[in-house]
Amino acid sequence: MKLNLSGLRPGEKLYEEMLMKEEGMQTTPNKMIHVGKPIELSHDFFDQLDHLYQVAYDEDSNIRKEVHQMVDTYHYDENTTHGIK
Repeated sequence: MKLNLSGLRPGEKLYEEMLMKEEGMQTTPNKMIHVGKPIELSHDFFDQLDHLYQVAYDEDSNIRKEVHQMVDTYHYDENTTHGIK
């Protein structure tokens, strides 16, 4: 029997990510199955996203600070630049 390895198919994932608390994760009778709901976005989210796009386009070194302001769960070390101390 010949085995052909084809890699991932379009849309196929390598692994599953656990839901975040913000997604309202609920358990089900099956402990392997969880239910989540989409995170609600604030009204000014798209304005913030436009601002982040501009910061990225300008290659501003403060982009991590800007991301932290948008995403509460994102943490970074202010004393490093691009992961280098």
